[in-house]
Amino acid sequence: MLLFNGTAECQRSNKWFKRGNRHEFYMFSKNKDLMSQLDQIEQYFTERGLDHIEIVGTETLQDANEITNDMLMYAYDEASQKGLAGAIVRAPMQAA
Repeated sequence: MLLFNGTAECQRSNKWFKRGNRHEFYMFSKNKDLMSQLDQIEQYFTERGLDHIEIVGTETLQDANEITNDMLMYAYDEASQKGLAGAIVRAPMQAA
């Protein structure tokens, strides 16, 4: 399973996110070729009101037992079924 992380900017406010804030995300994908699925990844975020996506890290996860966070385990399980799933950190990143 491919694990990648980065940030995305909120494009519209809702009860969890405020427009203009950047949020960290973590995503899992059964497809280990990141470049071939950039359109799907962008669609995933835009459907959730996020854009200006920056992927900062990738790794191949060999064993789900390496995951110790419940939110990430839920995303892993969803990606196992649907092919692609993620978790967006609710707290916005601090401005530099």
